Amino acid sequence: MPVVEMTEDSQTLEGLLHLCYPPCYETPFQELDEAYGLLEAAKKYAMDGVLDFLIQRLLTFAEASPVQVFALAVRFQLGHEVELAAARAFLNHSIDNRTLRGFEELRHITVPEYLSLLDFRDRCVAAAVVCFDDYHWIDAKKWSWMICGTCAASTEYTVFKNGYHQKPTRWSTRMMSRCRSLVLAKPSGKVLTTQACTAVALVMAGKCTGCCRSCAPNELGEFMALLAAEVDKAVAQVGVTNLEMGTD
Repeated sequence: MPVVEMTEDSQTLEGLLHLCYPPCYETPFQELDEAYGLLEAAKKYAMDGVLDFLIQRLLTFAEASPVQVFALAVRFQLGHEVELAAARAFLNHSIDNRTLRGFEELRHITVPEYLSLLDFRDRCVAAAVVCFDDYHWIDAKKWSWMICGTCAASTEYTVFKNGYHQKPTRWSTRMMSRCRSLVLAKPSGKVLTTQACTAVALVMAGKCTGCCRSCAPNELGEFMALLAAEVDKAVAQVGVTNLEMGTD
């Protein structure tokens, strides 16, 4: 039998063949760093069916390793679906520059391609914080703890839904300010679903002798879910057509 020399290692070739003869769609890699060789070989040999399967498997790593998945998607031109999934997952992370410098995957994409990821994040931040700078979406009358007449009120009037003007309670204003800071670091509604967002607010509400003490514990959870949904809705407007990766 003739021998064909191949540059791929045995683990990569075994993974490819495992998906082809016969088609056996078992997971060919357990760790993200095992995907590089498989993706490179699948692209090299134009194995579209294998590549499609690898892409779906790669998407499962996006939430935990968004930057690496993004870099792989760009490097191997895997399409906007993977790029956008990784970019959106990146919104749930706060990664410092030292950590980013340690990602070997970033060495295989261009500076403009990497900057497009950061630009996408910045545009998502700008969209998300609008929820905290404009209260027209909030029905203040529904949340009695926000406009309680017993608690100390903020110094300025706020315009709520349907043009309703009111000075919100000072502690609710501080809570919204803390939430805004969290969203600036991680522009995603997910960051607002933790107990840390309401823990301090509940303590302050408990000092109220009026409706806050009784209403806040029951209403804050529902309000935070609404706030998280509003943030996610705003971020969702930053869509794939605005994410210019340079891979078309």
